[in-house]
Amino acid sequence: MTAPPLAPRRDRTRVRRSPQPYQAGPLRHSSAPPRGIFAPRIGSPQRRQSIMTFVMLAVLAAFAARLVQIQAIDADALAAEALETRLVTATIEVDRADIVDRNGVVLATSIDRFHIFVNQRELADWTRRVDGVTLAEGPSGAAEILAPILDMEVSALESALTGDATFAYITKNVSTQTWNEVRSQGIGGIDAEPTSERLYPNGNVAGNIIGFVGGRSDRQGLWGIAGLEYAFEEQLLGQPGTVTFERGGGNLVIPTGVRDEQPAVPGTAVVTTIDRDIQWQAQERAEQAVAQTRSDYAIVVVQDVQTGHIYALVD
Repeated sequence: MTAPPLAPRRDRTRVRRSPQPYQAGPLRHSSAPPRGIFAPRIGSPQRRQSIMTFVMLAVLAAFAARLVQIQAIDADALAAEALETRLVTATIEVDRADIVDRNGVVLATSIDRFHIFVNQRELADWTRRVDGVTLAEGPSGAAEILAPILDMEVSALESALTGDATFAYITKNVSTQTWNEVRSQGIGGIDAEPTSERLYPNGNVAGNIIGFVGGRSDRQGLWGIAGLEYAFEEQLLGQPGTVTFERGGGNLVIPTGVRDEQPAVPGTAVVTTIDRDIQWQAQERAEQAVAQTRSDYAIVVVQDVQTGHIYALVD
């Protein structure tokens, strides 16, 4: 056999190409972020505006609904409730009527008196200044001013004015003149409440007939305890009145506000058949007779036999 002819041998020599110079091409921007890197999300302003508009409209709708409720639906009830908080009712006191003798001479009468009290907290901040100069302040300064007017010791008055109470009596049953002097000083925290005092201008003349007044455990004020003061209580006392008014800021009365007044009904004087002068003479003679005879007591009755009127009664 003859051998096949051999294939021609390839030339394995490598041909090296010279490198081409780098030419920069146009930059390409991709809308997609690189993989693995977070890109911030841009919000939509239209959406935010829509949400804010909705919230504002909801709030305005709530306000409008509340306004309709106040002005239309609940207007009368709310107005009545507000008026109730401004209304104040005060009692109009009436003086106890007089007791007089057969000639109109007063045997018992009532006079105006005042109980002076202090708001110690308010007084603690009180100051009297003139041209920027402090002349008096607080309880000590008030005591120096008021002590001569109230006829009290400065130390005792200062003690009564010092403390943390909003209401405390300083003195009671002072005259109208004394209270006017105190009020004219304009001291903050000092005020008074009106009252009355029963006065018997003839002393003990006909005291056994007139009787007396005093306090009671079940009721405030002065009430007849004995004698004519007790027997004619309703006639002498009368009927207190009331006044209802609107009070605004600073406890000031609103001039054009509601005002409803129920006038007080004064008591009626009790006219006795007693003659003051005859009664006085009878009492003097009875006391002399008891002293001379060393008796335990004496009784004297002076009576008009035609009318039955008693002019004097001594017991």
